[in-house]
Amino acid sequence: MESDEGFPVPPQSKEWQHKYSIRPSLQDARVKAGLALDGKLKHEDTTLASSTLIKDFRKKEAMAMVVQYAVSSSDILFYFHSTSVG
Repeated sequence: MESDEGFPVPPQSKEWQHKYSIRPSLQDARVKAGLALDGKLKHEDTTLASSTLIKDFRKKEAMAMVVQYAVSSSDILFYFHSTSVG
């Protein structure tokens, strides 16, 4: 994911927060080994799988599938302050 929003922080701002929603594309997920998918590869609504815990109390067994994903981010932050004396 890339963002070309420029520098959205107004001058004299002390706080900035931005939220991104990321949804991986099915075309990228098809070629990657080791991804857990929820759905079938032929359907367009296939998404990344989430963790699942199924308990069958009648059989005294529990089945769990824990899925973990790591997200890395590369951020460039800078601060430039200019004053003019007149």
